[in-house]
Parts: sequence; C-alpha cells; structure tokens
Amino acid sequence: MWRDIRALPIRVPFVDSESGLGFLLRAFSANGVSLLKARELFSIKDWRLLTPEQAAALSRATNAEPHWLAERLLMRDAQTPERFKYFGQLFGGHAAYANISAKVCPDCLRKKRWCHRVWILPGAAYCYVHGRPLIDSCRRCTKTISWLRPSIDLCKCGRYLEGDLSIGAWQAMPLASAWTQWLDLRLDTTRTSESNNIAGIPPFLNNLSIDGSTSLVLAFGEHERPDDSVSSPRKVTPSKLSAKIQRGIERLASIDGAPHEARRWSPYVHTPTLEKMKRSGITSADRRCAALLLSYVGRRSPRCHGGKQQRGQLELFF
Repeated sequence: MWRDIRALPIRVPFVDSESGLGFLLRAFSANGVSLLKARELFSIKDWRLLTPEQAAALSRATNAEPHWLAERLLMRDAQTPERFKYFGQLFGGHAAYANISAKVCPDCLRKKRWCHRVWILPGAAYCYVHGRPLIDSCRRCTKTISWLRPSIDLCKCGRYLEGDLSIGAWQAMPLASAWTQWLDLRLDTTRTSESNNIAGIPPFLNNLSIDGSTSLVLAFGEHERPDDSVSSPRKVTPSKLSAKIQRGIERLASIDGAPHEARRWSPYVHTPTLEKMKRSGITSADRRCAALLLSYVGRRSPRCHGGKQQRGQLELFF
C-alpha cells in the first residue's frame, strides 16, 4: 500500500524557489525511480489531481516537510474545487494546462539542476536570469518535454535538454523578462512588495491576482494585427507566448492607469478572456477591472449618471 512506502534512501537538497514537481523529479530520479513509476506506486491518476493524502505520502517518501511540498504542488483548492492553489495563490482551471508541458530554461538546468517554481505558470515564457524564452520541446527529438523524463536535464529520448545557441535564435524581450520576474516575486510571500518596483510592469496589476493579471496581459497581447486569428493555447510556443506578453504589457502600460485609454486597443484585445475574467475572476478586483475595461474595448462606451465617460486612474476603480 502506498501509505506504507518508506522514505527514499538518497536525499536531495531543498530549494525554496523550486516547483514541487521539479523537486519530486529530482528526488525520485536520484533514487533510480521515474515519476511514471512513482505515479504507479502512489496510485496517482494525474499530477494535477493529487489528494492531500497522496501529497503527504510523497513528502514522507522524499523526506520533505508536508506543508513545504504541498505548497509547491499545483493542487485543487479545498474550498473551490474548480480552482487550483500554488504557493498560496489561487488560479483558475486554465492553470492546470501548464502542467501538460514542462517548460524549462536549459541554461538554468545546466547550472542549477532544478526547475524554477515560476516555469509552471501559464504566463511564464521567458527566463529573466538568462534573457531568453523558455523551451517546451526537445531540440533532438522535437517532442514536447515531459515531467516523466528520466532526469531533471534529460529528455525522454535520452538526450540533454538544450536551447538554440545560434546567433539571433531569439529576440530580446525585456518586458517579457520583467514579467517573469514580477510573477516570481508575487509567488514569494516574503518579497511580494518588491513587485511594485519592477520597471515596465503597469503598477495597477499589483492590485490584481496573479491569475487576473495574466489573463489581462494575454488578452491585450493576443493579436499582433486586428485580423489575426486566435491561437490554441496548446500550440503557442514559449517564444510566441513571450511576444504576446511583450505586446500585452506594452499596451496596458500605454493606458497608464486611465481606463478610457483602452479603447484604442479594441481591435487587438481578446474579449472572451476579459468576459471570463469578469464572470469568474479570482478576486473582486479582477472582476471589476475586467468589467471596466470590457466597457471600453466593447462596442459601447460606459457612461456615468451625468452622461460623461468615466475617466481617471485605473487603480481608483478597485
């Protein structure tokens, strides 16, 4: 029975900035056990559907403190099962899709040999340490990188995970880089206030949840041109996602906290994302912000009782 499984003989060091799945991959592979085998041993149907009992058993097996590991695993929230919790933050159901592909920075893996906590987030696509997009597929076999790989820096095909090192292989995207750093600070409860000081990130995003901010950035960055079609989330590479994030932040920054300025971006905004955020945003601030911006990027502009359009700083509407 998996509840009676003993602790693994070889212990691996704990890294506070590491994701839970990354830690489990390191811990089990160090003991010659794949995550696929671990999934069988602990009767895990899906790493996104872990029960508290399974998380506790995994912590015993890996010599980890239960709360430390549970906090780093993307798990369903007990109060709202349609949402997920990660590092104490709530995320909508779309966050679970981030687990399908295991995005990595090959430079970080080579130097540190652990998976950063921020890589698992849907809105993370760029490494702010090495200034390059993350990768989600192996250069050798071209298949999607899996959490079920044999080791932290190896693909399932047995080759080392490598990025494209050729000159001009990727474009520098400073705002996408700043955004990933902002996400990381928001996950760290001891440094959350530092997110206010990240250059280039619109200040009003600090009033929203990580989930809401991500939805907003991706909605405003969806279309490069007004007639562009919407891409399937599963087909967007980290490089393309980085470009989308770069556009979204640039456009939100141009609004400069004044909601009526959003009107100019109407043809470029993915309004279904804002509509979903308005209906089921994580926080009331998320829902109010989406409703306000929708009123400007939609067909009709909002009017106050006196017949004038609402103007002013976006933060004041939270």
